[in-house]
Amino acid sequence: MFWVIGIGIGLFLLFTFPRQVFMLLGVIVAVGCAGGAYWWINNRIDERVKAAVITDARWSAGVCPETNPVKIIFQNNSDRIITRIWFNLVGHRQGFSEPVSTSSYLNTDKILVRGETYSACWSYRQSYGEAIADAAALDWTAELSEVRYK
Repeated sequence: MFWVIGIGIGLFLLFTFPRQVFMLLGVIVAVGCAGGAYWWINNRIDERVKAAVITDARWSAGVCPETNPVKIIFQNNSDRIITRIWFNLVGHRQGFSEPVSTSSYLNTDKILVRGETYSACWSYRQSYGEAIADAAALDWTAELSEVRYK
């Protein structure tokens, strides 16, 4: 019912003050376009920085402790300083698409300048209902979720 009253008031204002109403609509559209352009440009920059961060995950039982056997390497190839990285650690059986292990929402706050590489050992989590017979034989990947930068 309120929308009917709103349409009535809008039509009354449009026919009574057409110039001012169209100017107001123009300002609203211009502000909306400027906000959309700002969001789009920032999103493109975020995607470019995220694409420039290279990750590599591998089973490194000899290098890493038993509690954290997966070594993940991050390399910053962007022109920005990376301040935090969120990622998912995923383990697949060779030749299969469904992950056997997924550790989500992992993050590191290591500051990486351009060209810097950082590695750390991480633990993995067994997915519900899946038994991991040989975690060393899995194909491990670190999938980036988000990258924060300066």
